[in-house]
Formats: sequence, structure tokens, C-alpha cells
Amino acid sequence: MELDDLKQVWQQQPSGADTGSEALQKLMLGKSKGPIARIRRNLNRELWAILVSYALVIFFYMVVDKSRYWHVAILLVVILLSFFIYYFKKKRLLNEMDNTSSNVKNTLERQVKLLSQYVRFYFISGTVGTPLAFLVAYFMVQSRMPKGILYSQFFSWPFWVGLAVLTVGSYFLNKWYVNKLYGKHVEKLRELISQLDDA
Repeated sequence: MELDDLKQVWQQQPSGADTGSEALQKLMLGKSKGPIARIRRNLNRELWAILVSYALVIFFYMVVDKSRYWHVAILLVVILLSFFIYYFKKKRLLNEMDNTSSNVKNTLERQVKLLSQYVRFYFISGTVGTPLAFLVAYFMVQSRMPKGILYSQFFSWPFWVGLAVLTVGSYFLNKWYVNKLYGKHVEKLRELISQLDDA
């Protein structure tokens, strides 16, 4: 997607005409290398990666491990369902961005703002959710063990240090991951839309 092409289309758009809006829409949204197309492609890839990995882990806990830790499998199902809700909401927004027909710039500005909020929520929930899910899963595993085993070690400092390292690591890993998949493309969209005013 070239900014010069966007500006040229924007300049040639007659006021109140749909043809310029349609041309701008095709230029911004239709190319396979555009920011929205990349966000959609990354979202679909992430969906398949999460589906496969979670299915394997849930299968392990429910079948291979003979449901001894079925609580953990339930936790993973809840996380997976939460991701589905996020996925479909974000997918619907991307589809709406594809179908923008009038007042292109103002509409895209609102949609990109909402998309940014989705990405920020995804980053925060991933950063906080990873150590929290680990902690909940730990309690679930402990509840299925014979009484007295490892309980005294739960409050030892190595566990809390490990949890702190996981939390900090989760922050930086999520920051890189979310920016690579979504953040930089949202920023590119915001930059393109803001620079249309300079055309």
C-alpha cells in the first residue's frame, strides 16, 4: 500500500461521490499486503495455532492423563472460549472496515480506534492472564495431589520468584508478539488515515 496512491485517490474524490470512496476502499483494504489484510491473516493464523495447541493439551489432560487433572482442561477450555469471543469480535470489525461505503475517513478513524482498543485489551489480558492461569492451574494440580505433598513448598521463595519472572517475561513477550501481529499494522493504518488530510 503506497501513501502517494492513497493521497492521489483522496484528491480525485469528488465531494459527495461514491466512486472516490470505493476506489479508496479498494486501495486500502483490498490488497493482500495492506495493514487490514495482514491483521486478518495474522488473526486467522493465530486462531489455528491456538486451536491445535490447546486441543493437544486438553486431549492430554482428558485422555492420556486419564482426567486426573480435568480441572486444568476446564480452565483451558474457558481460555479458549474467551479467545473465540475476542476473535469473532475482531473479525466482525475487520469485515466492517471492508464494507465502509460512506464518509470513509471518519468511519475508518472510529474503526481503527476500536481496533486499537481490541489490541490493547489482548495485550493486557495476555500479560496478566498468563501468570494468573499458571497460578490457578497450580492450585488445581495441588488439589488433586495427596495431602501434605508440596504444600509446604508453595509459599517458598523460589515459587514466587519463578512467578515474578514469568510475569515480567510475559509482559515483554506479549509486547513483542502483539506488536508484530497487530500493533504495527494498526499504527500504519492510523498513519495513513492521518496523512490523508495533507493530500
